[in-house]
Amino acid sequence: MSLPWAGDHSIIYQASSSADQCSRFWGRALVLINYAHDADARENAWWSIQRATGCSRATIAEIAKRLKDAA
Repeated sequence: MSLPWAGDHSIIYQASSSADQCSRFWGRALVLINYAHDADARENAWWSIQRATGCSRATIAEIAKRLKDAA
């Protein structure tokens, strides 16, 4: 399944069940949120991740926290 990203990023990510690709997806998603150049870009990143994953912001934030804690 392709996951289209909105905004300036124009990333298309091919999802699969492999842990490595899942990890890369979340890594890229979190970089989009954390290093967005302005508030509009950050909002686009949040919206794109929500649309691509079907997750709420709270769920995405919890995943981000767990990944950060694990690093």
